[in-house]
Amino acid sequence: MNVRESVGANLFGELPDLSPEAMGEALSNLRLRQVALEKQNDELRCTQAALDPANARYIDFDDLASVGYLTVSPQTVILHANLSTAQLLGVPRASLLGKLLPSYLFAPDVDRYHQVCQKALTNVGVQERTELRLRQANGQLVWVRLLVAAVTGENSASVLRLVLSDITPSRQLEQAATDANEDKFRLVADNTLDGILILGADGGIEYMSPAYVRQLGYHDVDAFKALVESVFALVHPQDRAALRTEMDRAVASKAADRLFSYRIKHRQGHYLWRESSAKYQYDQAGHLLRTCFVVRDITQRRQVEEVLRIAAAAFETMDAILITDTSSVIRMVNPAFTKSTGYTAEETVGQTPRFLRSGRHNDEYFHQLWDTVCGTGRWQGEIWDRHKDGGIVPKWLTITAVKGVDGDVSHYVCSYFDLSERKRAEAAWLDMNLKLTQSRQQLRQLVASNEARLEQERRHMAREVHDELGQVLTALRMDLSLAVIRHSNSVPALEAELKGMKTLVDRAILGVRAVASRLRPVALDMGLVPSIAWLCQEFARHGDVACTLETPDASIEMAAHRNVVIFRIVQESLTNVRKHAQASWAAVSLVRRGVDLLLEIRDNGLGFDPAAAARLGSLGLVGMRERVISLGGQIDINSASGQGTTIAVQIPLEPEQGKELT
Repeated sequence: MNVRESVGANLFGELPDLSPEAMGEALSNLRLRQVALEKQNDELRCTQAALDPANARYIDFDDLASVGYLTVSPQTVILHANLSTAQLLGVPRASLLGKLLPSYLFAPDVDRYHQVCQKALTNVGVQERTELRLRQANGQLVWVRLLVAAVTGENSASVLRLVLSDITPSRQLEQAATDANEDKFRLVADNTLDGILILGADGGIEYMSPAYVRQLGYHDVDAFKALVESVFALVHPQDRAALRTEMDRAVASKAADRLFSYRIKHRQGHYLWRESSAKYQYDQAGHLLRTCFVVRDITQRRQVEEVLRIAAAAFETMDAILITDTSSVIRMVNPAFTKSTGYTAEETVGQTPRFLRSGRHNDEYFHQLWDTVCGTGRWQGEIWDRHKDGGIVPKWLTITAVKGVDGDVSHYVCSYFDLSERKRAEAAWLDMNLKLTQSRQQLRQLVASNEARLEQERRHMAREVHDELGQVLTALRMDLSLAVIRHSNSVPALEAELKGMKTLVDRAILGVRAVASRLRPVALDMGLVPSIAWLCQEFARHGDVACTLETPDASIEMAAHRNVVIFRIVQESLTNVRKHAQASWAAVSLVRRGVDLLLEIRDNGLGFDPAAAARLGSLGLVGMRERVISLGGQIDINSASGQGTTIAVQIPLEPEQGKELT
C-alpha cells in the first residue's frame, strides 16, 4: 500500500507511524484533495440550485411509494430522497439532501455504482440496473436492487433517477443456497415474506416456499400443487407469451439473472402484480441446471405508481395549483399557476403566498381563513390576488391540508380558478337585468298611465252619454207625453202611436243608463266599500250566483284612482266567475290590516291550473296582476281543479314612495 492509499484508508481513524517525509506528502495530498472537494461542492451546490425548481414538482408525490426514490446529480450529490429511502438507510430524510450517495454505500460496491451511473449518463433515457449494498445508520448492510436512468432537467442539466428495492431476504436465500446449507436455506426460505420457486432444467418444481402460495391465496404448498397444473397457467393471458419469451432469451444468452414483472391470478379471481428475480445456474458445459425465482408482490407498488401518475397528470390540470409546507413556503407550482399569475416557478418557489395579496382583505380575514383550515382541514371561498402586471384578479380558492404518514399536516395544497370572466359575465347580466327592470318599470308605468287615461275617458264618456243623451231622451219623452195630452182627443189614432214612441224612448233611456254604468258606475263616486257592495248586488241580481261582501270596517277609503283600480280587480274577478267557474256562490272580503288593505275574492267553482293559464297568457289574470303591481301591492292566485279559486290581494292603503306606478 502506498502512502496515499494508507492515508485514504485512515481518513476517519488514526494515522499509522510515518516518516516526516511521508507525513509531509500525505498532508500535501490531503490539502489538494480538500481543495478539489471544495471546488466540487461549489459546483454541486450551483447544479442543485438550478435543478431544485424542476425537481420540486415531484417531491411529495413519491412519498407514498414503498420503494426508495432518489434524484442524484452526476457528481453523486443527493438532490432529493423520498421517505422510503430515509427509512431504508435509517436516517432522517432532511440529512440526506446535499450528501454524497457513495458515503452510504458499502466500500467494495462504490466502483460498481459509478460504472452503472456512467452507463446511464452515456445512454440518456435507458434504464440500467445492478445490485449493491448500503450501510445503514446502525452499521448493518442491506442488499438493494438499483435501477438508474439519466434524464434531462429543465435547465438542460442531466440528473440521475434512482430506484432502490430491498432484496436482502432474497440475497440471504442465495447465500444460504451457495453455502449448500439445506437447513439454513429452508429456515430462511420457509419464513421469508418473499415467495421462492426453484425449477429444474425441465421446468419441474424442485422447491416452492409457503410464502409463494400464500401470495396467491392458497394455504399450503401441497394444496396448491394439487389444484394448479402449472404456475404459468395462472399468468395473465396478455403477459404469458412475453414472460416465456423473456425467460427463453435469458437462458439462450446464458444470463446469470433477470428481473420479470407480470400479472398472476389470485385464488379469488383477481390478478396481482408480481416481480420475479430469476437466478440461473449452469453446469460447466453451459447447460441449465435450475432456476431460482424470488417473487415479490408489487401490486400495492403498482397501484401507488398509478396514483402518482394520476396525481402528476392532475397537477398539470388547467386549475392553478401551488403546494406549500407547514411554514407556508411554496414548494411547487404547476404551469396553470404561472399562466394565471404571470410569475414563473423560479420566481415563486421559496416565497410565501403573501406576495400575491392584493390588499383587499385585512389580516382578520386571513386569520379566520387559517382557523378554518386548522379546524376542518379545508377552506374554500372567493379571494382577490394581484397579478404580476399589477392587475387585481378574483379567484375561487380551495385550501386542503395534507397529512403525512405520521398523521400530522405536512403540506397545504391550494387550487383555484380565475373568476374574472364570471365576474364580467355577472356584471353584464346585472346591467342587462337592471336595464330589463327599468324597461319593465317603464312599460308598467305606460300601462298604468294608459289605464288611468282610459278610466278618465270612460268617466268622460259616461258623463257625456248620461248627461247629453239622457237629457235629450228625457226632453223627447216629455214632449211625447205633452203631445198625447194635447192631441189624443182630437186624433184618437195618434195616441197609440205616441205611446209606442214613449215606450221606445224609455228603452233608450235605460240603455243609456246601462252604457254609462258600464263605462263608470255612479257608485264609484260614493266611496270604495259602497261601490264594491253595489257591484256584488248587481252580480247577484243578474245571475244565479249568490255573492256576499264581508267588510268589518265600512270606513275603508283610499284615493279615487286607487279605488277605481280595486273596483276593476273585483269586477274582473266576478266576471271570470260568471263566465268560467260554474260556481253557486262567491264572496268578497275587504279588511284593513295595519297599513295594508287585504282584498280576497273566493268561489266554489270548477277551479283551474294557474301555471297553465300563465303559459297560455290569460289577459284577465295578467291585467289584474299589473293593476295590483301599479299600486305597489301583491297578488296571489290559488286554484285547483274542483276546489274553487281564491284571489288574495294586498295593497298599501297609502301610496309608498317609489313603489306605485303613476
